[in-house]
Amino acid sequence: GSSASRTAPAAIPISGLPSSSTSRDSVFGSTAGWFADPHGLRVVAYLAVGATVLPYLIWIRGIASTAPALATTLTLTEPLTATLLGLLLLDETVTPLASTGAGLIALGMLLTVTEAARLSRRSG
Repeated sequence: GSSASRTAPAAIPISGLPSSSTSRDSVFGSTAGWFADPHGLRVVAYLAVGATVLPYLIWIRGIASTAPALATTLTLTEPLTATLLGLLLLDETVTPLASTGAGLIALGMLLTVTEAARLSRRSG
């Protein structure tokens, strides 16, 4: 079979961090000290708290006050959102299989919402 060429996604440069062009060995080997300086610690803290913990706490709080059927449907948006952000911000490529999966998730969400609306009109 043919071998597909793979390219690394474009990285958003962050001052003080190794660039995406550095090898894995240099990032995790001799230059791994970047996270020990004050700027590196701020970046790590932001990624841990600002980009992970807080968004999930907000998400969980919103889901907790939402009807179970709607919460389940909204949870399906997470992989779609991640895929779209990767495509738009990181120039990632989407495989045909991933596109098919995203389409099936979107179709399932559409069917769920339209069926819920139909049932709501029927009972109201």
